[in-house]
Amino acid sequence: YKLVGSLPIKVFDTPGQDWQYKLNKFFLKDSLSNNSRKLIINVSSYGYNSFKDFEYTETKYYKKDMTLQEFVQVYRADNVEKDLTCIIKFLSENIIKNAKLLIFVSKQDLWWDSRGDVKLYYDNYLAKLKRHFPIKNIFVTSGAIDISDFISPKGTILQEVSTEFTIEIQANNLNNSLKLIEDLCKK
Repeated sequence: YKLVGSLPIKVFDTPGQDWQYKLNKFFLKDSLSNNSRKLIINVSSYGYNSFKDFEYTETKYYKKDMTLQEFVQVYRADNVEKDLTCIIKFLSENIIKNAKLLIFVSKQDLWWDSRGDVKLYYDNYLAKLKRHFPIKNIFVTSGAIDISDFISPKGTILQEVSTEFTIEIQANNLNNSLKLIEDLCKK
């Protein structure tokens, strides 16, 4: 993959599920050991992780008589913690000790109305990481690759796109994120 200006980068997509951590760990160790410019982009979704095969009422998160909003809140909170726990594991095992780490918070279209809370959450998380690990090069950016409702496998709309989120906001934030990626790759 090449960014604007022919800046070559290698893109590795490692599944973020916790059960695949050991595979990802060895994959990252191997791929980072041969690379002089190290930038890891961890894609988080503020807990709006897609799920398949089950309707939301069939998941471990659903309790009898729960509203959709209550379900999404519980589901999202658990998944955002899982996303960030993976980063802590990589940092604690020194897998990404010499790399720059960019946390890309996706699905901005779903959490746009709560963007102040989301920013505060990731700012606090970043401060926690920097207190516990000797890493200076951690950055956070956000955007939305596409604009779509959060929908269960059977078509239930769990969360609608924010009515305030526009295509212009999407384009501007993605451009800013890509510019940050390009800048980090050059340093």
